[in-house]
Amino acid sequence: MTASLSTAATARLRGTWHDQGVILLRVQLPDRPGALGVVASAMGTVGADIEMMEIIERIPGYAINDFRLTL
Repeated sequence: MTASLSTAATARLRGTWHDQGVILLRVQLPDRPGALGVVASAMGTVGADIEMMEIIERIPGYAINDFRLTL
C-alpha cells in the first residue's frame, strides 16, 4: 500500500518554536500503516531533522505523536 501526502492532510498539528530552530510538534495521525512515514518524509522535504519522536497516546483509529525537529 502506498501512502500519499493526502493521508497526512487529516493530521492535527500543534507546534511551538524554540531557540535555535528547534520545533516541538504534536501530530494526530490515522493509526494505519504508512501514515507516520508520510509525515516523516514531508518533514524531510522541508529540511527538518527529526531529533526525537514519542508516541503520546493511541486512541481508536488514531495515534498522537510528539516530534522534536531542527531546521
